[in-house]
Amino acid sequence: MTSVLPNDDDRRNPDSGVSKVMDAAEQIRAYLANQWKPIRLNGDTKRPVDERWPDRWVSEEDLIAWHRRGGGIGIQVGRVSDHIACIDLDTPEARRLAPHFLPDTLKAGKEAEDLASHWVVRSEGVSYLKIADGASEVISLKASGPDNDFAGHQFCVAPSMHATKGAYRWMPEFDPSKVRDMGPEALRDAVRRLGVASLILKYLPKDGRHEYSKAVAGTLLRRGYDAERLAEIMEIVWTEASAPRDGVKNAAKNVFDTAERILDEKSVTGKTRLNEIVGGLGDSLVAAAGLKRLV
Repeated sequence: MTSVLPNDDDRRNPDSGVSKVMDAAEQIRAYLANQWKPIRLNGDTKRPVDERWPDRWVSEEDLIAWHRRGGGIGIQVGRVSDHIACIDLDTPEARRLAPHFLPDTLKAGKEAEDLASHWVVRSEGVSYLKIADGASEVISLKASGPDNDFAGHQFCVAPSMHATKGAYRWMPEFDPSKVRDMGPEALRDAVRRLGVASLILKYLPKDGRHEYSKAVAGTLLRRGYDAERLAEIMEIVWTEASAPRDGVKNAAKNVFDTAERILDEKSVTGKTRLNEIVGGLGDSLVAAAGLKRLV
């Protein structure tokens, strides 16, 4: 196997202390010992560098050498790594709300972030899923299942370094026994609910929340979203935003009032109004919820 190393000029960690190298080596060995497949990533872009990387293994020695020269380390998800998947949280709203929707599992993040951005679970057969806000990712479920033809996906791990946010780290430590098992449908549903909540919280206005909540409700309920679930999401979001108790109750009430109007075949505030309040938000919410048509 040919070892490809970054140039010395690209080295991100010039410290040549033995303890740092040994710590990194132990981390890489721990991944291998737990049947996780480490891969080599570009130190800057965090993209795999080896051709046909989903189908090849890199030796322990080459992985350690790659990191010593400034390269990144990733873990390939899916059946090749004991069916693990990673929920990658790209926005502060998603990181804040994650404990409300995801199981307590093995977590990781970056040195400059207080909250975990990687939640690792085991889910046999789950496929890749992306929740987006326009062109920007909100959440990506890094997985490799049948819906994606078992395509290769990966996430960056310690001992890698982020260009601006410092070292990747396990929070509080690497303990694979903490990885929770989830069925693929339950996992995708949890990620979608977290995505919906994250988008609602991101654009929650300081004023005009009554109109905003009605527009959100109309957008989703008219396309078949469950009213009980949406009311629960509204309560979580308004509470997270430190809304007064009456505001929390009214947000949930607006969901049920909208549901009744739809049953009575009355007009409701919906996606057109929501897109007027926040351009494109209605379309992003519909996609995040996995809804594609009016019912």
